[in-house]
Amino acid sequence: MREVWGRVVRLLAADDPETGRLVRLLMSLVLAWSLVAAEPDRFPVLLWSALGGSMACWLAFVLLDSRFPRLAVSLLAAGSAVAASVSGSADAGPTVFVFAMLLLFAAHTTPSMGAIVAVTVADLALMAGSLLWWGQPRSAIVVRGAVVMCTVLFALHRRQYRRAQHDRARAMALDERTRIARELHDVLAHSLGALGVQLEVAEAMLTERGDVEGAVARVRRARALARKGWSRRARRWRPCARTCRRCPTR
Repeated sequence: MREVWGRVVRLLAADDPETGRLVRLLMSLVLAWSLVAAEPDRFPVLLWSALGGSMACWLAFVLLDSRFPRLAVSLLAAGSAVAASVSGSADAGPTVFVFAMLLLFAAHTTPSMGAIVAVTVADLALMAGSLLWWGQPRSAIVVRGAVVMCTVLFALHRRQYRRAQHDRARAMALDERTRIARELHDVLAHSLGALGVQLEVAEAMLTERGDVEGAVARVRRARALARKGWSRRARRWRPCARTCRRCPTR
């Protein structure tokens, strides 16, 4: 049991605190509760159909995001649009769906900025039309539109921040690998130079003097130099292998 709990803790620690598995699980529970607790006062068939379609899009996004991110975010955008089309209802369920799905869509790294703007504008238009159709006051359009804009701007800020962090980590990893490669090149060049000298001396001992024992000693020294150079290379590379286990360049 302790081992299972340790794995769960490590998984949550390595997860994205904003758009990761835990956040999606909590959002799924919130959306499911909004769907179950919905009590439409007018047009119940239309409202239930829209909420059911949005929930299906959300579940498909959760399941497909890791393998087919473009398809997943498309389903997320479609689900937010379907929920926005019935957000004029007095029930809070459609509004919860719109904000949750639009927030995650804008924070996702897959869609382009143009796609985010287009989906946001479409959701605002559908939300305004739905509010008017349901007879809601015009002030509700302004308030919800302002909240939607603030939500999207916050998601875009966090998305840009995560991209900057990723680029910074990638640049640091590339710099570290370049430094290690330069050091390895210097070490190997020195080791190979010494190895070549020892082999030349051994060849001269065999061809000119016939000194077999001296030549064997030089060959052994050359082998020791080769072993030393390889062990030094392994020691210099091993720290990078540990620190760069989650390196973006791997």
